[in-house]
Amino acid sequence: AALGGLAFDDEAVEKRVLAYVEAVHDPSLVKPLAALLDHKDYRRRFRLHAGIAHAFAVIADAAALEPLTGLVGSEYPKVVAAAADALGGFKQVPHAKRVEPVRRMIDRFESCWNLKESRRPEDRISTDQAKGEWEVYGAALRKALQALTGQTHLTRPKQFRDWWNDQKKATNG
Repeated sequence: AALGGLAFDDEAVEKRVLAYVEAVHDPSLVKPLAALLDHKDYRRRFRLHAGIAHAFAVIADAAALEPLTGLVGSEYPKVVAAAADALGGFKQVPHAKRVEPVRRMIDRFESCWNLKESRRPEDRISTDQAKGEWEVYGAALRKALQALTGQTHLTRPKQFRDWWNDQKKATNG
C-alpha cells in the first residue's frame, strides 16, 4: 500500500515511501519496485529511479540485479551513479548473475571515457557532456566494477575491457 504514494511526483513523499521500503527491506518489494521503473508514468522520474536503486541496495536481494543493470543505461547520470553504487554491494552473488551487470558497466564506463577523451572537433558538444557525466558516475562505476570483479588494482576503462576480454577467452577456451 505504501508504494501507492509513489504515484505522486513529490520528493518528500518519495523519500518517506522509500525510507519505509528500506526499513522493511523485504525481498518481495523488488518486483513491484522494478515494475515502476518500466511503467510509462514513471519512466522519466529520474529522482525516483535513483531512490529505487538505493532501496535495491538496502534490500540486497539478487532479484534486484536485473533492474539495477537496466538503470546503468539511464540517460540521467545520477541514476547511473546510484545503480553502480547499488551494484557494488552484490559481490557475494554467484558469478553467473554478475556477468551481465559487469559487462554493462564496462560498456558504459568505456564509452563515456572514450567520448570524454575525444579530440575530434565534431565531438566537442558530446565531449563536454561526457565530461560532466564522468564527474557524476565515473568513480561509482569504477568502484562497482572493482567490487564485482575483485580486480581492485584496475582503474581505467581499457584495463577493465582487457581483463573482461581475457576472462571471456579463459571461459570459452
